Amino acid sequence: MPSQLTTLVKARGVTQAQLAKGLRFSMGTVTRWLRNPTEIKVGHLIEIARIIRVPAALAIKAVEVEVQKEASHG
Repeated sequence: MPSQLTTLVKARGVTQAQLAKGLRFSMGTVTRWLRNPTEIKVGHLIEIARIIRVPAALAIKAVEVEVQKEASHG
């Protein structure tokens, strides 16, 4: 099941290549972050929100959901 952040990025019509270019990171790093958003630092998450043109709080909330899921599964 895709992460909330992946769903948000796709819903905004932004590709992984566009994210990688905007963040100045490799496609591999961006793919890893979208698969496991709990690895993303807050500063990078805010940049992702800027690139996909959503409020930073929305992107942070999407990752927060993933953190809670991970915590509940132990």
